[in-house]
Amino acid sequence: MSKKEYDWNLDEPPPRIKPHSIAKQKVYTEYIKEYIHTLNSNPLIPNFNIVIVDAFAGGGEYLTQDNQRHNGSPIKIIETVKATEKTINETRKKQFTIKQQYFFLEKKKANLDYLKNHLKNLEYDKFFDTEIVLQQGEFEKEYKNIIKQIQQKYNENVRAIFILDQYGYTDAPFSVIRDIFRRLPKSEIILTMAVDHLIDYIRDPEQTIDKHPELFDNQKQEEIKVKEGVQFQKTLKDKLDLDLRELSDIKKTERAWRGIIENLLMEKLQLFSNAKFYTPFFLSAENSHRDMWLVHLSNHSQARNVMTQVHWRVANHDKTKMNHYGMLGFHGKYEGADQLFNIEDFSFDQRSKEKMKVKHMEEIPQFLHNKPTAFGDFYNQVANNTPADKEIFKGYMKELLQHKELKIVGKEGEIRRSDIKDSDIIQIPPQMNLFKPR
Repeated sequence: MSKKEYDWNLDEPPPRIKPHSIAKQKVYTEYIKEYIHTLNSNPLIPNFNIVIVDAFAGGGEYLTQDNQRHNGSPIKIIETVKATEKTINETRKKQFTIKQQYFFLEKKKANLDYLKNHLKNLEYDKFFDTEIVLQQGEFEKEYKNIIKQIQQKYNENVRAIFILDQYGYTDAPFSVIRDIFRRLPKSEIILTMAVDHLIDYIRDPEQTIDKHPELFDNQKQEEIKVKEGVQFQKTLKDKLDLDLRELSDIKKTERAWRGIIENLLMEKLQLFSNAKFYTPFFLSAENSHRDMWLVHLSNHSQARNVMTQVHWRVANHDKTKMNHYGMLGFHGKYEGADQLFNIEDFSFDQRSKEKMKVKHMEEIPQFLHNKPTAFGDFYNQVANNTPADKEIFKGYMKELLQHKELKIVGKEGEIRRSDIKDSDIIQIPPQMNLFKPR
């Protein structure tokens, strides 16, 4: 989708929104809602601070395919936070308050003027310069100023969500993402990119190598490793074991390209961002050749778990499919280009869920062999390699418990029968370990 399609002018109708953009909004808003509910499940919590930065905000309004007005992400985000606050208060005896702060950044003045006018028409102008900050500029140039404003009002431990719905692959360089996590350790990033930009990038890395030299330059990796503590294994070129400049001549399926993107670039994105947890998914719109890649980056597994739950809930939304291109099990390792080009997709449907269950039910005992592990630690170790969330894993473990293939012990030594907690120790019964290969 070209930038021109996303131009707004006060004297013209807004641009048309595509199905995958509606699906993205659904992911954003569902995640924010569940995020707030999860972190405020204790009814004694009186208030909650949240900062949301929409770094490519646009004009805040679209036309649907049937010419209906449709709010953009800034309005959807505000509405979601305020509705969630209201819902929580309906179950509380004491008042619960969300102290909310929004930064809406937009490069083009005309787009920002349209957004400001649309917010005013919705009577959100009363929050200007208090809850809502409108700012013109490019994200790469303005993000430090935004972070400074956040730190002045709160502190570095504030919960901040950065939504980076960029046009291409170079609007939010890895160095910027690393810096966000460094300055705001509890922040999270939801990053979206057009798949065709990524495919072009792999086929012709010289197009954007100035922005992301880490992918191809071993020396650059060493500089970052020394300076910022990022640990690298190999460059993308080394890991593919192919000459990237010859990839454009290789005739492969679209699935193969998606497999390359998710299994290789995703690993690099995690490393370059210094994020501990990531959740990658493809959004594929019906009758559209512009698929989107959506990835959530964070430093705490709770956030990763909530995002995974959201993906299960909103997968295959209307005319948009959500896919994960990776192995169904959490033991899978990349072993070469042949494996990568034959990778299987995961469509968040019942068939995929059943195949994942078979794989995980085999792998859990193997993972725990002679290695008793707290459930929370187990999830932290496997989370990045599976579409399963904590509740799915608990279901698997309850079945294994019923078949006496697992033993679960609470922190006080009590034998757990059903309700599994993060601190519970998951282990293989001694009699089963005797028959496991060493």
